[in-house]
Amino acid sequence: MALLRWCNQNDHWFRLGLFLFSLIPGLLLLRDTLGDGLGFNPFEALIARTGFWAMFYLLLTLAITPLRRWLGFLCKRLRLKFGKRLADWNFLIKSRRMLGLFSFFYLSWHAGIYLHLELDWNMGWWWQDLRERPFLQMGLLAWILSLLLALTSPQWARRTLGKRWRQLHRAMYPLSILAVAHVLMEAKVGEQEGLVYATLCVTLLLHRLLVNTINRWQRADDDGLEAKR
Repeated sequence: MALLRWCNQNDHWFRLGLFLFSLIPGLLLLRDTLGDGLGFNPFEALIARTGFWAMFYLLLTLAITPLRRWLGFLCKRLRLKFGKRLADWNFLIKSRRMLGLFSFFYLSWHAGIYLHLELDWNMGWWWQDLRERPFLQMGLLAWILSLLLALTSPQWARRTLGKRWRQLHRAMYPLSILAVAHVLMEAKVGEQEGLVYATLCVTLLLHRLLVNTINRWQRADDDGLEAKR
């Protein structure tokens, strides 16, 4: 509990640690690329690893609000001194934007690898590929939504858009569906990774649906943003 209290009171240090930790997959990827550590098929390795981290941070971003709600409920049931209030988990909410941006970062890297290594930036080949492979269409739509969320993530955009900001950022839900569809449609026979992503995504979206529709699950003080201390 002391650690959680410290994280909430020193959330800037928590976010700095999370930022440095989130850079590690990219740095390891650069190390393996420069050091010939990607195996016999570097393209497949790069695509797989950047795709994994893009999905990892996307689902983690989607999980922040339900995680805060259930951690608060658990702390209340255990009669703990800290963690019962939503405000005790503000450091998680403040970290959500960074997690979403890291998802966009690895997703853009994922797309860039495909365009550079597979197509050599030939837009004619890209357009033909896009028409023939539906999973690329899902991926493109996911990237466009992710770009939109990234561009409107700063505080000035939130202040400028006002109530429309929250409506816009509900695009996180179709984004996650498109990303999972991209993985499932692209997956080779026998691969289970897409099913794991789909299960996690459906669970998180179903939680959101139940919270919004079941009266006794709703909390007037839980608007998905930082809670008042």
